[in-house]
Amino acid sequence: MNINIFVWITLVLVILYSLGFCISLWKERNKLGAFGVFLLIGGTIIGSIFGLII
Repeated sequence: MNINIFVWITLVLVILYSLGFCISLWKERNKLGAFGVFLLIGGTIIGSIFGLII
């Protein structure tokens, strides 16, 4: 198994878990916390793209 495939699968799982946490925060009326988690998800995506592709 190629290590890049493992890293991408792990990245997708972390993003899905974080999105679920973001949605649960939003439903609990913690909009600021949900927005913060959403920004961290965006940073994770951007950082991993720079780290894996470039």
